[in-house]
Amino acid sequence: DWGQAVFDLGATVCTKRSPSCERCPIVEQCAWARAGHPDPDPIEGSAGISAPQSRFEGSDRQGRGRLVARLRTGTIAEEDLAAAMGWPDQADRAIRVAESLVADGLVVHGDGRWTLPH
Repeated sequence: DWGQAVFDLGATVCTKRSPSCERCPIVEQCAWARAGHPDPDPIEGSAGISAPQSRFEGSDRQGRGRLVARLRTGTIAEEDLAAAMGWPDQADRAIRVAESLVADGLVVHGDGRWTLPH
């Protein structure tokens, strides 16, 4: 499949740190190579792969993971949500992030309680 071939080419030949144009089977079709490899490298900003991932510690992703892990042991009352997510002083943030899990179908919220779907 073409998509997989392109991924493999990027992982083995056309790498960000050291592109090996001399080994590339499609270098003749590469506009960047034909132009003499001008700056900026087209990989910069492409598909979000050149930007480092944001920190996990303290992130919404970490709070989501904490909530799902905690819900595996049972329901959580509304007033305990922020603490369960690791943000005891950020109730508004906890609700916003927990609601994103509801929107994703991973958590259920009703009657002042949070739980995993059955």
